[in-house]
Amino acid sequence: MIKEGFENRFSKGDIVYWCEHTVRGLEIEYGIVEDQYSDGVYINKLTGRERRRVNGIPLEEFRSSFKCWKKKKLPKGWSYNTKLFEITEDPFTNEELALLKETSIDKPWKIKECYDKGILIEKSKKFDGNIEAKIDKDGYQVISCHPMWKREEPKSFVILSNRVYSTYKEAKEEYDAEIAEYKRQAALTDEEWALEQIEKDVCRFLYIRYAFRNQEEIDRYMTFFKELPRVEDIETRLFGGMLQWKYEKNKNWRSAVLPD
Repeated sequence: MIKEGFENRFSKGDIVYWCEHTVRGLEIEYGIVEDQYSDGVYINKLTGRERRRVNGIPLEEFRSSFKCWKKKKLPKGWSYNTKLFEITEDPFTNEELALLKETSIDKPWKIKECYDKGILIEKSKKFDGNIEAKIDKDGYQVISCHPMWKREEPKSFVILSNRVYSTYKEAKEEYDAEIAEYKRQAALTDEEWALEQIEKDVCRFLYIRYAFRNQEEIDRYMTFFKELPRVEDIETRLFGGMLQWKYEKNKNWRSAVLPD
């Protein structure tokens, strides 16, 4: 039986949404489906098509031609402030501007239309490096290159099927629920937070050792911890088949053994 959310719901070319943790925080992302597996969806991120030109030559043509490597003489009066090449961008056509004006992240059919018309492309197909002038004793070259220390962002993902959505609204519901959970946690006292973390280990311990998580047993262990002083300073772990605890400043762990 196929678990709910893992059904074969998507086809190649569908626009889909998911929630992703980035350096900017939790965000709702969109992309285009490449394939769906038994447990995940292979998605390509989208970006605007290449519009840059180097000295009037389309960037992809420039990078694939000898012009990218041809050495040139530095111009008279050269200094490091001298501009050795020019980057321009092709403007959007009126048709493209009209379509972009109608497009927003919550309109997958419009995103798909932008993709079908070539305004959007797979991120993996676009050069995301720099155009630079390389100068040495033999002259200079205008080259394309990638920064040595650039943070490389993934251009495609395999996301668990039950975390991929056909509509922005569904992804926004997951986003709102996760943000609400963060705010709930932020409002907890130190003691409440510590007890929640302890309970996670209690549940893991009971499931691993006894293959069940009976609420009565959970309550017994939680009562034991609640009666200890300074519970906010307690940390727990599973070790050697036992549930252990100690105060943060102490070195020795103790096993939590309750009477039958």
